[in-house]
Amino acid sequence: MLDSSWNDALSLALGNIPGITPGMQLFLEAREDLWVEESSSGGRSQAHNRLVGLSATPPDQGLPLVHRSDPAPEDARALLLTALGRTDAPETRVGTSAKVGPGTGKLLEESEAALAATLDPIRRLGSGIGYQARWVGFRQQVRIAVRGAPVVGDLRQSRRLRLEVEVRRRGKAVRAVGEKVLSTHPLNLREALGGLATSVADRAQVLLEARPVASGERRVVLGPGIGGILCHELVGHALEADAAAGGSWLKELKEKISFGDLVILDDPRRGRAAWRIDDEGEPARPIPLVRDGRVVSLLHDRSTAAAAGARPTGHGRRANYREPVRPRMGCTFIGAGRHDPEEVLEGIDDGIYVLRLESASVDPRSGRAFFRVTDSDRIVRGRRAEPLRPHLMAVDGVRTLSSIDRIARDLAFDNCIGSCHRDGQTMAVSVGAPTIRIGMVRVVA
Repeated sequence: MLDSSWNDALSLALGNIPGITPGMQLFLEAREDLWVEESSSGGRSQAHNRLVGLSATPPDQGLPLVHRSDPAPEDARALLLTALGRTDAPETRVGTSAKVGPGTGKLLEESEAALAATLDPIRRLGSGIGYQARWVGFRQQVRIAVRGAPVVGDLRQSRRLRLEVEVRRRGKAVRAVGEKVLSTHPLNLREALGGLATSVADRAQVLLEARPVASGERRVVLGPGIGGILCHELVGHALEADAAAGGSWLKELKEKISFGDLVILDDPRRGRAAWRIDDEGEPARPIPLVRDGRVVSLLHDRSTAAAAGARPTGHGRRANYREPVRPRMGCTFIGAGRHDPEEVLEGIDDGIYVLRLESASVDPRSGRAFFRVTDSDRIVRGRRAEPLRPHLMAVDGVRTLSSIDRIARDLAFDNCIGSCHRDGQTMAVSVGAPTIRIGMVRVVA
């Protein structure tokens, strides 16, 4: 996507202009995004976008970021001069660049095979079954140059599928959802994705018998992967350093917030769209957020780390070359525990086992939140029983984390996939968790 001539151009531009501000950075991005959506009622739609862009970012957050679309290597010097205020801003060119290079049809080819592998089993189920499937492909190559350091680069890519199946029977209509992230390129997409359709359709059939849930206090078990959503919203956002500076329920908390087995980390090298270096050229590394019952770290970019007298953590991110860097999460997860999953349900006479969870509203200053439980089962005498209808779950951060008393060893990632929106920037994120048990949660029917 980006040839080697760019490394020399970026390095030369930074080295040849006198008076370059220390920390001035050039960020080059070549990116391709594809989504294809198909439904049983609305046919097929798709969007396939490509961009190449270059920006010069001054180290002072108060100075403007200067950028150019579809740049040539010789544009790097002009962009730096503009950022330094020595020339007028260069004209921004907008359009699709041929510099994306060969192979850009691969994402589209994969989408055809992936949708066929997923939807053929659904189509064979006959009438009364509706579906909507979305395939998303992403490939991004970056080069980052800072004066006095070698140019560094990274390749981030992911492909994922979301499938929603609706079943209509006896005047009822229910939906079940499943998702799959492909971190590698499987030789047989039908083998990798075919099981998703069967499991989602089977779950939709089960949900036809879902019963209402009564409001009140319940013990709750979050299935594999689901607890990562809770940690992302309640813990991760509260510990992104720039957001924490504006008020965070966790940052100033002195007492213990959990029992000793709970470990919460963020590791950008895991999950979808993982990165080895962040958008400032800092190496990605796993950062413990909660350990031994206490907050142990914030997530930093270079700016927030400098202000706090800390090291950057490799979490400086930007939605694209036109946006400023902010400290943002990558893959936030709960570490594996020591229990078998079945042991986590033991001793619960009347509780809820959550299979799908969505954020409804979160206040990182107070640590209070509402989550939508879109798929769950009742727990009766330590076993999963009948399915339950969607409902809300009210969470208080201190109370919830301190009441997690069992953690299984079945750590799983990306069972519920979403994007994270903050400060006008949308980022791909990952979450993970083993099966966990929360002492008491308030259910709102």
